[in-house]
Amino acid sequence: MHGSLSAPVWEYLLDQECALGTLNLLETQFCLVGHSHLPFIYKENRGPPVLVEFTEERVISLDTERWIINPGAVGQPRDQGPRPSYALYDSEEATIELRRVTYDILATQQKMLKIGLPRHLIERLDHGL
Repeated sequence: MHGSLSAPVWEYLLDQECALGTLNLLETQFCLVGHSHLPFIYKENRGPPVLVEFTEERVISLDTERWIINPGAVGQPRDQGPRPSYALYDSEEATIELRRVTYDILATQQKMLKIGLPRHLIERLDHGL
């Protein structure tokens, strides 16, 4: 979903309290969110949700707990880096890992400028907000 189970469109799931709200409504093992454009994982952990470091150097084993996963963003990254991110899930190994890619940012910015997108969105691509 985009936001959270509490507010599927608009809520930014950014902290333990919001994660708990989503876990209280979650009926499956995994919940994928994206509104914040920040890569993160919350694990249920039989109590308050625990924030798990989700960086591209790490493969995370997904046990039987419930998980909230944000793979980051392909567009308009907001984690102080210009490279888009996505998650790769291995159903056989029950693992997930964060991946990042590079692309021609300048060419993209020129196209955005040409069609009249707001300058702050264009400039954000340089540094990921």
